[in-house]
Amino acid sequence: MRYVTLSLLAIFSITACSTDSNSDQPSPPIPLAIGNSWVFDIETDDELKTDTLTVIGDTLIGATTWYELHSKNPRIQDFFGGYAANLEQGYYKYRGAETASDNLLLFKTEPDQNETRYIDTGKAAWLNIYEGEDANETFNVVANRYSVVYDYVISGERRFKFDQEYEFNRLISPELGFIHWQGAYFRTEDDSTLTLSSYINVDLQEFIPGEQQ
Repeated sequence: MRYVTLSLLAIFSITACSTDSNSDQPSPPIPLAIGNSWVFDIETDDELKTDTLTVIGDTLIGATTWYELHSKNPRIQDFFGGYAANLEQGYYKYRGAETASDNLLLFKTEPDQNETRYIDTGKAAWLNIYEGEDANETFNVVANRYSVVYDYVISGERRFKFDQEYEFNRLISPELGFIHWQGAYFRTEDDSTLTLSSYINVDLQEFIPGEQQ
């Protein structure tokens, strides 16, 4: 039996947008500055562990500052690692495009209720559905709630469809970033379709602002 890891892209926003008291500009989807760290509880079928994601630096590509997120945990790195930025339209993941806004837009700054966006990363494709705001009592913040329905996953040069629709949940907030991130592992038994093997739940334990915050 062969297993395929579903990369639920991680994604963390970035840019420190400066605002003043007279500005009505919305906050970026996820706070990012050098030194920002997220401590996550990671729950799978067979273990519960804790690990950290940190903004370790930034780099200027064109006229845009992209922030580098890194974790020693391969699952967290797979979900959230790499370069990202908060642009006017939303949170972007860097995919090599010269024009910043031609990269991968993952979360819009001001999504519409029930807005559904099709996202294709080249490794997986899914529908990202905005379900509205959710008052999170654990951290006393208002979070944006999304559901995700996957279409396909690519492993190597092979493309695998799913044997049915699987829905996953995500919570993010401008104050804390990722509060909850649900991933999954799938297995293929007939070399063509995927069946759900197990869930992975990533929950925020603590957000530690960097010195620039």
